Amino acid sequence: MASFQNAAEISTWWSSSIAQTLIGIGVSLVLFFFGYRQTVGARKERARNALAAILRALIRRLILEEYDPAPGDIARLRDGKAAAFQLRPTDLPDEEAIVTRAFTEVFDSDLVPSTVRVSVEERLRRYLAAMASSGGADDLDEPRGRGLSSSSTRTLGAMGLATAVIGTLVSVVPTLGGIGVGDLAQALPVALTVLVGSVSIMTYLISVRRGREAVVERAMGAAMPGVKLEMDTAKLLDRLGIAYDTGVRVGFAEIDILATVAGRRIPIEVKAWREVPTLAGVSRALSQLRYMKTQTGAPKAVLVVPTVAELPARLVSDADVAVVTLKQLPDVLSEIRTSIEGAA
Repeated sequence: MASFQNAAEISTWWSSSIAQTLIGIGVSLVLFFFGYRQTVGARKERARNALAAILRALIRRLILEEYDPAPGDIARLRDGKAAAFQLRPTDLPDEEAIVTRAFTEVFDSDLVPSTVRVSVEERLRRYLAAMASSGGADDLDEPRGRGLSSSSTRTLGAMGLATAVIGTLVSVVPTLGGIGVGDLAQALPVALTVLVGSVSIMTYLISVRRGREAVVERAMGAAMPGVKLEMDTAKLLDRLGIAYDTGVRVGFAEIDILATVAGRRIPIEVKAWREVPTLAGVSRALSQLRYMKTQTGAPKAVLVVPTVAELPARLVSDADVAVVTLKQLPDVLSEIRTSIEGAA
């Protein structure tokens, strides 16, 4: 094994080892991110573009041509776009998620006239109802949207190991001048440091990136429960035979649903709070509904929430606003009808 004659040789070896280690790790990271952009990153970008193309085509036909999708149409559109963008169908969301995204885009758009928006929303509700009656989305061995994630994990693992090995080789090549036992002994610590350091840094960066993507996905999916609860509320009103309008502007605010009960307009706001709301958030919702109650002349406004168990009793028992779950809504509307007819 090689030995050092003096402190100068030790200092020189130490400096060169640090430089080789940094060079090796740098090479590994550069190769990894270049490979990521060309493989996993490019595939995710194609998936985002494909979903945007699906939504653009679907919304355009719904608005401009009053397209009424038949069962299976959106699945065929999705599979066709997947082929066009060189993706597997499992890389894209399922039918229900696509329809829900389209519903959200139309519902949130201020550029779509209210009459057109209501018509589009009704057609999408019918499509979702037809899917539910036929058993939901198509059954697959691999869940929709998971194919991209699973294949990305395998690709990242293989690519990370390969680039770490390449960086290790680059770092130790300068020390193998004579390829003796001493050279190998000196190169071994550098090689191990580069290999472990490269893998550790890449693992950390991947976890940070995926954490950010998960936050974005949760933010994008946060509107999904709200849209579903609104759809369920509208379908319940359909079953009860109660006429209603959606997205109606009342004064300075827009109400989710404006139902007609016994000839009176009843504002119904839907709040699918995913977590326990703050007191300020609940108070704002109640204040807005009191304003809508005054503007419409309704005997009572209604706030539909997923659960009332975790809300303060004083707020839930508001005299002007009934805070109820979807299951309690029919009884509350029946009480409102009885009070209106009794007053008449």
